[in-house]
Amino acid sequence: MQTDTLSIGRLREAWLRPGAFAASTDPAPLVALVAAGGLGCALFGAGTHLAEGAGTALLRGLAGAVAPSVAWAAMVPALFVIGHQAGGRLGLAQVTRVGLLALSSLGLCLVAALPLDWYLEAALQPTALTRRLIRGVLLTGAGLAAADVLDRALAAAEPSRAARALWFSLLALCWVQLAALLVP
Repeated sequence: MQTDTLSIGRLREAWLRPGAFAASTDPAPLVALVAAGGLGCALFGAGTHLAEGAGTALLRGLAGAVAPSVAWAAMVPALFVIGHQAGGRLGLAQVTRVGLLALSSLGLCLVAALPLDWYLEAALQPTALTRRLIRGVLLTGAGLAAADVLDRALAAAEPSRAARALWFSLLALCWVQLAALLVP
């Protein structure tokens, strides 16, 4: 990957070829990955609660941005240490890159799910239980897409199955935390 400019094409390349991105040392896309992840989760949190008023939407958006970001920030150093104990070979910079890649893909998938949530809200006029089910399904789909990106990055960069299992445990923890905050 080139380091001369930050472009959507370079981010697209990171998402399409996550293994190569995890192994690279290009620092440029990292800020954009953080922004994509945080902004995507914030938009989903706010967008799914617009009907409850601006204050609630703003708080849910803030919670949607902060929760997964804090979870990744807190867990990446621990995952690095535990991964090395389990036989992993990723350095801290690569662990951070893979984590940001998964977080950003989660944020983008949530933004893509938002129009579907709005459509189903308008078409079905769901009850609280149905709304929870719809949002749970949308969050699950976004989580599975992020897991796919994570799996492709780790398959190329981390041959240790034990270390990869830890990564998926972390992704599941972030998904549960996000679901608890965003599903009313």
